[in-house]
Amino acid sequence: MADACHVVPTLRWLMLVVAWGGLWPGNASAQLAVQALTVERPRPFGYVIGDEQDHDVVLVLSRPYQLMENSIPEPGAVSQYMTLKRRAWSRQTTEETDRLHLTLTYQLMGVPPEAANLAIPPFALAYTDGQQSYSRQVPEWRFRIAPLTPSPDPTEPWRQPIRSGHRPSPIDLTWSRIGVQAAGALLLVVSLGLFTGWVRQRANVDGYPFAYAYRTLRSLRNETPGPEQIRRGLACLHGAFDKTAGRAVFADDLSPLFERHGDLIPLRESIEQLYAQSRRIHFTEPGRLSLENPSLQEMLDLCRRCRDLERSWR
Repeated sequence: MADACHVVPTLRWLMLVVAWGGLWPGNASAQLAVQALTVERPRPFGYVIGDEQDHDVVLVLSRPYQLMENSIPEPGAVSQYMTLKRRAWSRQTTEETDRLHLTLTYQLMGVPPEAANLAIPPFALAYTDGQQSYSRQVPEWRFRIAPLTPSPDPTEPWRQPIRSGHRPSPIDLTWSRIGVQAAGALLLVVSLGLFTGWVRQRANVDGYPFAYAYRTLRSLRNETPGPEQIRRGLACLHGAFDKTAGRAVFADDLSPLFERHGDLIPLRESIEQLYAQSRRIHFTEPGRLSLENPSLQEMLDLCRRCRDLERSWR
């Protein structure tokens, strides 16, 4: 009982010392050095694994107090389910204040098996007047988290956890393959048709020059009659005779044509007349039509007869 009587006065003395220390001018001014400490938090609910949270902290100090940057939290794990992913801050220093703007980004790296309340632990931001350091604590923050899938319940089979390693069912691509193959076959047929047509055209030009010239002359009937129509028809026939003779044929030297293809000798008079008319149109009386000029129909008749003869040459 006597010991208790001595302990009580001692405790009272210690409490008075602590209270007096709190009122010491240095401590009081250090507390008043913090002009503002604001913390902006995100929503306190609706989080799942992988979500990020941004926390903004603004600390304003009166000079000569300055922030101690080594007190800013370092990135790393802060709890079993939470990690500080990154931090970013900026400082604005004036003659009167030292202002810190701090952004902390936390990320959920795990979740409990059921919905629960989690907390980001408090941390302290330290500042100094150059002789002694002080701190102001940023309080903890609590929020609600839930798992992505509900916990398994044996009475509800559809609530079973997701099976790992389960391969998805293959997609039936039969009709897609058929469509691609059909499109490829159609493209091949069209390409072969175009190539065959080109080869046939070249064969007609080289192997059957009069057949090719006859088709060209027939297409000239759609054009307006005149000197240009006749010149184009003559040029078409000249090309057919040159290919048939294997060399350029002129009005004063038609013998190579008839020596190579004797079947044309019965048409010699008509061919010589055509070349004479062509010389007059191109050199003697260019640009003028007369009754002596060949008509397109006469050129068609001569070309058709030559075409009928050339079929026996192959």
